[in-house]
Amino acid sequence: MNEVIAIDGPSCSGKGTIAKLVAESLSFYHLESGLIYRNIAASLYDRLGQESEIIELAIDAFQLLDLNSICLVENGKMRKHKNAYTSFNAQLTSKISQFQLIRNEVLSFQRALLDKKSIVAEGRDMASIVFPNAKLKVYLDCPPEIRAERRYKQLKLLEKDVSLAQVLDDILNRDERDTKRLIAPLVITKESKVFDTSKLSVEETVSGIISAFASK
Repeated sequence: MNEVIAIDGPSCSGKGTIAKLVAESLSFYHLESGLIYRNIAASLYDRLGQESEIIELAIDAFQLLDLNSICLVENGKMRKHKNAYTSFNAQLTSKISQFQLIRNEVLSFQRALLDKKSIVAEGRDMASIVFPNAKLKVYLDCPPEIRAERRYKQLKLLEKDVSLAQVLDDILNRDERDTKRLIAPLVITKESKVFDTSKLSVEETVSGIISAFASK
């Protein structure tokens, strides 16, 4: 029977890097839930072109998208839209991910992947909503200032016009939306093992997760 390690946490807490390394170590599939929503947001922008139209017409436009195509999995990796990780798309992603119909479709897509292989799933509602019966639930925590510095370094590779102050403001706004939204808010489940990635190295966190999984 295929198994799940569910890793949740706020933006830039290290979920992507850590989940990828855990998945590689265990030969599991790395499910990037955030990338699914980022691909959707970027694809909606391609189709509609304006944020106001995207928010107003999101459901109708989304129903015309082929989720299996824009989130195609090849050789164990999910296709990534060229604009998936821009700062604009990050904010747009947070907004469109609050639509229940979109979340329902993504939920079905994610759970279907478990039929094929064991998964290390990372996102914001993996332990609470998507995989509530996961063998191991993990929450990665980290202060917003440190997360902002990480995100700033990433964005400088993609965009020239970006400031650390703006990135921190975006991080705080994203945290506010993610933790207080009515649909699938970011929470620490009672079963989750918490790792503070500001105090632990990537290697220490990965090792801790693998050890916790092995002891289950």
